[in-house]
Order: sequence, then structure tokens, then C-alpha cells
Amino acid sequence: KLQTELNTCLKEKSKLETLVQGMEAKLKEDNTRIVKLELEIKHNKTSYQTKLTHDEQEMLRLATAKEELEIAQVGLKEELSEMKERSKQEENLHEIAIKELEAELNK
Repeated sequence: KLQTELNTCLKEKSKLETLVQGMEAKLKEDNTRIVKLELEIKHNKTSYQTKLTHDEQEMLRLATAKEELEIAQVGLKEELSEMKERSKQEENLHEIAIKELEAELNK
């Protein structure tokens, strides 16, 4: 009877050892997947940060370009205003010259 019980226990032990080995293999596999996922996350984070840095630099460049354009626009508006004023002055001078010529002709 003890021999039968011993045999049963040995079979159970063998089954349990096989089960433990299977669980250890699964655990090792899961750990490998975890390491791979951690590496992928790290890579994605680095890529994201690089892209973010690039995007931030691009936004800064665009903001600078916009500012430069706004400054240039102010300069062009001032220049246009000056040209209009000169044109008006020249027009006035032409009118005066025409009136003077007309006055000369009418003498």
C-alpha cells in the first residue's frame, strides 16, 4: 500500500515538476516580451521626443519668419505712404505749374 502511495506521489511530483518547468518557460517568454516592449516604448518615446523637438524648432522658425514678414509689411506700408505723399506733392507742383503757364498764356 505504501509503495502504491509512493508511486502516486512520485507521479504527482513528476507532473508538478513538468508544470513548473512549463510555467518557468512561459515566465521566461513573458519576460522576453516585456523587455522587447520596453525597448519598443523607449524607441517610440525617443522618436516622439525627436519629432517634438523638430516640430518645436519648425514652429519657432515659422514664428520668426512671420515676425519678419510683419516687420517688412510695416516698412512697406510706410514706404507706400511716403510714395503717395510724394505723388500728391508732385501733383500739386504740376497743378501750380499748369496754373502758372495758363496765367502766362493769358497775359
